[in-house]
Amino acid sequence: MPGVGKSYLGRNYALRRGVEFMDTDEYIENESGLSVADFFRNHGEDAFRLQEQKVLRSLIDWKWENRLMIVSAGGGMPVNSYNRSLMRKLGLIIWMKGKPQYIYQRLSDTDKKSRPKILLNDGYEPFMELYRARINDYMQCHYELYTEGDLERDIGEFHLFTR
Repeated sequence: MPGVGKSYLGRNYALRRGVEFMDTDEYIENESGLSVADFFRNHGEDAFRLQEQKVLRSLIDWKWENRLMIVSAGGGMPVNSYNRSLMRKLGLIIWMKGKPQYIYQRLSDTDKKSRPKILLNDGYEPFMELYRARINDYMQCHYELYTEGDLERDIGEFHLFTR
């Protein structure tokens, strides 16, 4: 889900472990020259999901170079079953989850404008609809990490999965 801290935790953990880090949304933004929200507005969600698949396929090719990487996948990426199959080829999939109320609260008005699903569905109830729509797909990840926004605690928990 947006706002759970995937990029923040992944980036900090990768830095501490001395491995590479990629945020798939940032990668697509850099490649396209558009923010995720603008990409959704200009090209639609289906086109964005195709870009995510391209990123995953390139990561699979890259992985065979025996390099370690932490990847922060966009919140909608694991919703597609083909994407989940590609993600499984890359390694462990960890669902970072938190209380929906906490996640929603973390999304400031400024932050929501940069998040396409939140932009399109303002308000707490639409956010919960998105959460409920995605939860079964998220539950197919290898592990669940319950995040509370405490970086040191979350990194410790994350480390347990990645030894």
